[in-house]
Amino acid sequence: HLYTLPRMIRAARPDVFLWLGDNVYADTDDPAVLAEEYRRQRDVASLQPLLRSTPQLAIWDDHDFGLNNHDRTSPMRADALAVFRRYWANPGHGTDSTHGVFFAWSRSGIDGFFLDDRSWRDPNAQPDGEGKTMLGAGQLAWLKERLAASTAPFKLIFSGSGWSAAKGPGGDSWASSRHERDALFAWIAEQGIRGVVLVSGDTHVGEL
Repeated sequence: HLYTLPRMIRAARPDVFLWLGDNVYADTDDPAVLAEEYRRQRDVASLQPLLRSTPQLAIWDDHDFGLNNHDRTSPMRADALAVFRRYWANPGHGTDSTHGVFFAWSRSGIDGFFLDDRSWRDPNAQPDGEGKTMLGAGQLAWLKERLAASTAPFKLIFSGSGWSAAKGPGGDSWASSRHERDALFAWIAEQGIRGVVLVSGDTHVGEL
C-alpha cells in the first residue's frame, strides 16, 4: 500500500532502493506533463522519508519514457531524458557518444549494469532477427566492455522490460528481441563470465 510500503522498506534499512521503470505513469508526449507526474510523486508525504533517507537509482520503461510500449521512434525521447535527469541523480546517464539512462554502479561484491530499454529500441512489431535491437549498438558495446572488465563476484543486469520470452513474438519485453538477447547470452557464456544475474521490472512484478 502506498502509505505503509515506504515505511516497511525504511524499516528494512536497505543500502539502496532501485526503481526499474514505470516509476510514474505519465503516458504522454508532452514533457511538461511528464515533469508534473514526477513532481506529484515527490509530493506524496508517505514517500518523502524514504526518498530522503535511502539512496535511489533508477532506469525507465515505457510509461515514464513516453507513450505505452514506445521505442526509439518517440518524438519526445530527448525531452524525456532531460526530465529524467532532473529527477534522478544517477551516477551516469549514457555515454558521450550514446545518450540514454544506462549506467554502471558498484557496491561491495556487486557490479550493477542498469540498461536503457527504450531510447534505442526498435518497434516491437518489427520482425525479429539480425539487425533488430533493444539496446542499440553503442549501449550493447558499453555493456559488453563493462561485463568483460568486471571482477565482482556478482554482475547484476537490470532491465525495465522483462527478460523472459513469456509475452511471445512482438510482446513488449525482450520477447520481441530474442535474437539480440540470445546473442548476448551466448557471448556471456563464450567469454566465461560468471555470476551474472538478470533482474527486470514491468508487468507490475519483478523477475530475477
